[in-house]
Amino acid sequence: DDSTVIFSMFAAYIRQLNLIEAAGLINDIDKIVSGDEALLWYKINLLIGEKKYTAATEVLSEIETRHQIDVPSKAQDILPEELISSPEYKNWLKNRSE
Repeated sequence: DDSTVIFSMFAAYIRQLNLIEAAGLINDIDKIVSGDEALLWYKINLLIGEKKYTAATEVLSEIETRHQIDVPSKAQDILPEELISSPEYKNWLKNRSE
């Protein structure tokens, strides 16, 4: 079935350290598991691993919108310092809609 193929591809990409391709499958996996917030945080970490900070901040916006979460209040506990100290994150903070 489709979900088995997607999870297999995801695992293969992780083994190959192809984090961008793995992150790209998170949306498909998200649909399969009915929108689990934890997957989006995991996607952010995959993007950070590839230094894709702008893409990571786009997912932060998705988390705020979809799950009604105040990301900055959780940032210190959840997000790596690498993202928090980045210009992309600081710009996202400045421009995010309240």
